[in-house]
Amino acid sequence: MGISEFNAAHPGLEEAPEIFRRDFASPLESIFRENEQYHCAEITVFTEFLGDRSFAGMHKQGDRKQLVLFDVQTDRGMVAPDRLIKDFRGLNIARAIYRGKLTGKFMDDIRSGKYSVNEGVVCKGGGSTNNPWMVKIKTDAYMQRLQEAFQDDWENYWE
Repeated sequence: MGISEFNAAHPGLEEAPEIFRRDFASPLESIFRENEQYHCAEITVFTEFLGDRSFAGMHKQGDRKQLVLFDVQTDRGMVAPDRLIKDFRGLNIARAIYRGKLTGKFMDDIRSGKYSVNEGVVCKGGGSTNNPWMVKIKTDAYMQRLQEAFQDDWENYWE
């Protein structure tokens, strides 16, 4: 029933539950059972759903799709970035491209394409707390693709 409700509420993502079951369900259960930090009433796992030709949340029929884990939340808050990488490294998780201080130069480097990311990055900080701060930084190339695809509505898909 939950999957049927999910599919009805999220057209275009119908493949996601099966990918989650196949690639994440068993490994996540093991991580959650083995680590006391995850012994809580509810855990939310955040993933990005994408295919080879996905763009701005739209997906092409027939593309091979995947889920990429990028955040986990327990009843104590969001899992800190370093902990997330450590605990979930065996899964398909978002790639860490930089560790250090968030600077204007780093943001400019993201925007200019220095780090070879398709869309952009989500930066997180806050050390070992369970409520890290987060900010999205998109590339200039992605902004241009949005402007070409959506003309006047491109900002609805931006940061």
